[in-house]
Amino acid sequence: MTKAPRRPRFVMENGERFKVEGPKLQKGHLARDFNLMQVNPDGSTKSMRLLRDTRGAVRVLNLVNALPTPVCDEGTRDLDKLCDALPDNVRVFTVSTDAPREVAEWLETSGVKNHTVLSAEGDKEFGVAYGAWIENWLQLQRVLIVIGPDDRIVRIEYVYDQMKHAHYRAAIRAAVRAASA
Repeated sequence: MTKAPRRPRFVMENGERFKVEGPKLQKGHLARDFNLMQVNPDGSTKSMRLLRDTRGAVRVLNLVNALPTPVCDEGTRDLDKLCDALPDNVRVFTVSTDAPREVAEWLETSGVKNHTVLSAEGDKEFGVAYGAWIENWLQLQRVLIVIGPDDRIVRIEYVYDQMKHAHYRAAIRAAVRAASA
């Protein structure tokens, strides 16, 4: 496998630059598996291995800074609407570093029901591995990733301006194509 290329080591928000750690992953790179916490609206949690527990499925990962912030909240709700009629072999996840309690509170009022929300609270290694760790914030950069059933990246979009949305429809189309291949 080729080494992931270097990329700008920052993201922008309101004209200010923030340092990002990790490689810029690309289509064809092998995704890394991590243990994350699945959070339910009732506050219950369940540990899951992101790739191992969804083996054979196409996975869409929506990495966000913090669910209660306006752009992340709106984007996650928009993505959820696109998940309504996906094939059974496509799984969609939103991942944030919010504490499980904060995720549960957000889920309770968000109306998100068509995909799974995961907490990577305190897991800098996850953020760095996916090239998405904003050191100044101790949060994830907004990244939208499609991972095929072979655990290789099918599509990835790093959102450099944290006030902008990712291309959710394009990611869902890529996931559906990968699921029917």
